[in-house]
Amino acid sequence: MEGIAVRGRMMLKSYITLGLTAVMVVNIFAQTNNDSLPGGASFQRLTDDRIEEVRKQLRNMGIDLQWEQVVTLGKDRSDQDLVVIMIDQRGVPSRKDIEVPKNFWDKVEKKMPKEIRIVDSFAEGASQEGRVFFMVTTTLRSTLIYPTALSLGLSEVESQTVTGMALMSFGGSFFGAYALTKGRELGYGRVAMMNYGGEVGMYYPNFVASIVADQGDDEAGRKIGAWGTMFCFPLGIYLGTKVDVVGNHEYGNAALMCHLGRMGILFGYLTPLLWGEYTGYDNYGTLSPSMAMAFLPAGFYIGYRLSRGKSWSSGRSALVAIAGIAGVATGILLPSLAESGNATSYAALGILGGVGGTLVGFLMYPHREYNFQQGVFTGISTAVCAAAGLGIPFFARAENHQTYTISTILGAWSGLLLGERLGRSLFEYGPRDKRTARRAAFPILTQWPIAAAQALTVHRSEDPALRVTAEIFRYSF
Repeated sequence: MEGIAVRGRMMLKSYITLGLTAVMVVNIFAQTNNDSLPGGASFQRLTDDRIEEVRKQLRNMGIDLQWEQVVTLGKDRSDQDLVVIMIDQRGVPSRKDIEVPKNFWDKVEKKMPKEIRIVDSFAEGASQEGRVFFMVTTTLRSTLIYPTALSLGLSEVESQTVTGMALMSFGGSFFGAYALTKGRELGYGRVAMMNYGGEVGMYYPNFVASIVADQGDDEAGRKIGAWGTMFCFPLGIYLGTKVDVVGNHEYGNAALMCHLGRMGILFGYLTPLLWGEYTGYDNYGTLSPSMAMAFLPAGFYIGYRLSRGKSWSSGRSALVAIAGIAGVATGILLPSLAESGNATSYAALGILGGVGGTLVGFLMYPHREYNFQQGVFTGISTAVCAAAGLGIPFFARAENHQTYTISTILGAWSGLLLGERLGRSLFEYGPRDKRTARRAAFPILTQWPIAAAQALTVHRSEDPALRVTAEIFRYSF
């Protein structure tokens, strides 16, 4: 029994010794991870690959350490000495500072194998996808823009010439986009700026063309719009690569700026209607594009100011755009309920609705962030519920037109709220989900303000249906 007791006491001492040693080792690692150790200055731990290179350098210097007792190595932050943390046979930790030559650390870094550094965006696929997305959208737009502009710019042109221009634009724009993006780091933020630059390159020549045409020279206005678009479209894309107002991968910030710029165009066409009764709409064809040219950069600048120091998610910027669109539509529809609405009331409530809807997009659950899929789903939900709301009075065969308006408005806003709620449950990621990124382009939907604004000038055409159709096609690509 006595022998068993002795062995028991010896085992207990051994466990206590091992426990104390483990505690000291843990403390050493905790302290070295915090870059400090009692009795010495702060130091930086070395990675395993650098420790191996330090061992080679010490061997070349003739310095030999008892490596079986070494716990870790570090670099003193104050005098750049080599710090060695060791544990002796009794389990007592100690620190030893070794003075090394000034070029010691340079040799260590120089001998390190060069790492193959992959930019994070390439690892995530963002830059490659952004480049392909830009090439595809540029090719499709060019295939539509250049043949149309050529047919408008020339008084007489044969169909074969237009077809040839379309085919050359298809191939030339594809390889031109490839050459422009070669060697560039293209995240979706930069791609959004480049695409928007191309849009602006189409807007301004047509604004000038509208002003010239309003002065009575339709032929000159048509040529200015056509040839100006062909020249300014690629110029705007190129300038989009140079504008440094958004990060390369800050798609949410870029989308917000572009949306507010487009809203500025719509406000430019609505604002002259506020005092239309006093001008008799005589100067509307000149005032509206002039104000649109001024409000576009103003809206873009407001988006820039709202994005400074922030990183808006793509879903949040989409929510702001959707709520803004719903606000404008609501404001324009409300005067019809009173049956006494005029152009001034439509314009005033449209502007107020756009501002209010945009604020709703910013202030709706401001602590939440949304991804791209959630934003797209919310937009689809808003459109679907608006259509469903409009369908209810049709199904009920309602005779009062106010019923259709109220049902559509309620359906749109209900769809926005429902889409926000369902989108969070459908597209929020769990730990086992595979995260992928997808992008979709809806040119007509994203450039809706231009078509809506130009539709306001429908009364100036002898054939309103043709005028609206032409303007929508003209500004939607």
